[in-house]
Amino acid sequence: MSRAVIVMTHDDIADRPDLWLERRRRTPDGRWCVTASEMAKVCGIAPRSHGGPYKLYWDKLMGRETEDTAELRRGRALEPIVLAEFADSHPGLTVLPGGMYCREDTPWLLATLDGQAFEHDTLAAFDNRWGEIPEAEIMVVEAKTAVPMDEWGLEEDTDQVPDNVRAQVLIQAHVRGARQVFVAVKPVATWGPVKTYLIEIGDRERAEIAWMIAQAQEFTKRLDAEDPPPVDWYPDTTKELRRRFPGSDIDPELRAWIPIRLARRYRALSPAEDKVDRRKGQVQNEILARAGNAGEIWTTDGGRPIKVATRTSAPRKEIIIEAKDHVDRLNRCGWAKRKPRRER
Repeated sequence: MSRAVIVMTHDDIADRPDLWLERRRRTPDGRWCVTASEMAKVCGIAPRSHGGPYKLYWDKLMGRETEDTAELRRGRALEPIVLAEFADSHPGLTVLPGGMYCREDTPWLLATLDGQAFEHDTLAAFDNRWGEIPEAEIMVVEAKTAVPMDEWGLEEDTDQVPDNVRAQVLIQAHVRGARQVFVAVKPVATWGPVKTYLIEIGDRERAEIAWMIAQAQEFTKRLDAEDPPPVDWYPDTTKELRRRFPGSDIDPELRAWIPIRLARRYRALSPAEDKVDRRKGQVQNEILARAGNAGEIWTTDGGRPIKVATRTSAPRKEIIIEAKDHVDRLNRCGWAKRKPRRER
């Protein structure tokens, strides 16, 4: 029976991030790899800012690393704080560092764990021998920081884990052989306590894992055949296409012919987008008119109260707010957007 194999320890990754990045791309014998954090991209369920399978394909093929964004740097910096708070709030668990893992029969499918845990009683039963603890007793711990945005938010009062995070941790659980996953989330906006989401690995989760692994296998076959996935809607795909076709050597005599249906869709896009923007603005303004200065907006469905949005106020002291920016805007996650402000 296949078992989990540690590829790099937590310390190894910290000491040699270049080797970690290299291993995330290919196995030692040259096979293409897919990681748990890439699975949402492969399946086309990643947030808007993360990109989809088309961009990931070209990043893998060209050997380009994922951009080290402020969001990623923030997550790395706060990860020890999140894990420490998680451990404090779960005194019955022993929490240890993670590391990069694969399974013996699938060295191309990788997961880098933030942490892993097991019950204190389990440690005593196996005579303090960490390597001999059965996989079923191991629990994966994923540390996250949440900043409310359109495509990401893990609000403090929600019980839902975003689809892209769920995909990541389910693959982590599969690779490590874990029966449970803890997603520990620190809300950065309020700096409130860490909230923990628990996912038990049952029949539904195993079916989701099997589907994702099949998608990942198809993705690696495309890489082998140098057959890119179909273009998708992600902004990163637009950037990739402009990288490949920068327009610096356009031939004014050359014509590109496209199907009439695609041309009709393109020509109808701008009016449709304008109509959607107008409808969205109408709904937002009607809500704001009814909400007044209320900090929370609620509705009822069959007598059941449902929270629609949370409104926040920007600090006003010693700050210049231009007239056009002095507005409250609702978004899908129920948080107010604030544009950059100029200090006096």
